[in-house]
Parts: sequence; C-alpha cells; structure tokens
Amino acid sequence: LKDDPKLPFLFSCTLITSVDCERIFSKLKSLLSDQRTILTERHVKDMLILQWNND
Repeated sequence: LKDDPKLPFLFSCTLITSVDCERIFSKLKSLLSDQRTILTERHVKDMLILQWNND
C-alpha cells in the first residue's frame, strides 16, 4: 500500500470539516483492527474504494 503511486493523490484532497476526517479515521480503524492479519493489501484497497463510493 505504501508503494502505491496513487497514494499521494488519495491524500492530496483537503477535507472541509473535522466530521469528514473523523469518518475516515473511523473507517480506517475498522480496517486496521485485529482482523488485519487476514487482510491482504488488495483487500484493504478494495474495501477503501467500496466505502469511499458508498459515502
């Protein structure tokens, strides 16, 4: 994930409110929980895309 060339683009968008930031951190926390050992990098990317599109 850290070697992904699209990563700088993903973080280049500035969020307007802290609510948006909190929502993103909450979603990342669920992805990076104790279940992270069963997730591959591809799974994490796919889940982030699905969650992003769901909002």
